[in-house]
Amino acid sequence: MQSVEVSAFQIVHLHRIWSDSSREPDPDPYMQLAAMFARVKAALFAWGDVMYHLE
Repeated sequence: MQSVEVSAFQIVHLHRIWSDSSREPDPDPYMQLAAMFARVKAALFAWGDVMYHLE
């Protein structure tokens, strides 16, 4: 194998920390980040399985 190309992206909305306590806080990005990393983990395991069978 000479190269691997992955063409994907995901926008993660990071919450802002307001100095004005009267502003409504932005939602926490935990669930969005957890879902994204779960997909990355699954993809890496799937890729590893395929590479194992190619050896």
